[in-house]
Amino acid sequence: RAWGTEGLRAWGFGKVSGVGSAAADLKTGPVDASQIEVLRDMRSQRGLPEHLAIIMDGNRRYARARGLPDRLGHVKGKERLEELVRLVLVEAGIKYLTVYALSVDNLTKRDHTEVSQLVELIATGLEQLACHPDISRNRITVRVAGALDHLPARLQDAAALARKQTERYGGEGGVLTICLAYDGRREILRAAQQLAIDLQNGVLSEAELTEEALGERLYTYGLPDPDMVIRTSGERRVSNFLLWQVNQDPGACSSTLISRCSLPL
Repeated sequence: RAWGTEGLRAWGFGKVSGVGSAAADLKTGPVDASQIEVLRDMRSQRGLPEHLAIIMDGNRRYARARGLPDRLGHVKGKERLEELVRLVLVEAGIKYLTVYALSVDNLTKRDHTEVSQLVELIATGLEQLACHPDISRNRITVRVAGALDHLPARLQDAAALARKQTERYGGEGGVLTICLAYDGRREILRAAQQLAIDLQNGVLSEAELTEEALGERLYTYGLPDPDMVIRTSGERRVSNFLLWQVNQDPGACSSTLISRCSLPL
């Protein structure tokens, strides 16, 4: 299935607009029991997506539009992601949330100082997730997907900690997947290479070279394909994100800004 702006309104994401500020303006606020009950009712009647994927984009533009350093834009984006985890996995009860936080291009093509700041920010965030009471209370499993061996040691260690501390929950309360050093084309190439090796070594027969076999060798193995992709900057492109997994129907990638997409709180 694919959801666009109207679909977002239909399953209860409040006011939706194609224009507005960056991800840092995501609405926040207290939640009372009646509002949660309304949300659950909408979920049962209209059906929320099982798997929501988000391309985190627009933090630098948000900062520059306000005369702020790029670093503060990334800090705001991190804060809003934390709120989004609560809204999507806890209040809405969506089972899977996958976010594209750091691409291979981000690591290799951006200014060294900015990359260092991003690495430290993300590593700190992963360490906080590993011991966050909301994560443990709601039994949310944290996964990190991508070419992790390409990450700085600081980030590899933080990713391993978050995974180790939360894997015991078995995704009971939801699964948060953070894509780091991720590249959709390289993911598919890597899976195809592993298929070729397994075929050569007799692990697989030619008859077993199927879509399912390739899917088992992707970074996202074990996750259902996303029902909806949102790019927070409002642009309609997937930027090498989940190329195998995403429905290529034009309506599947919403142009809605996450800043104008809030649960009815």
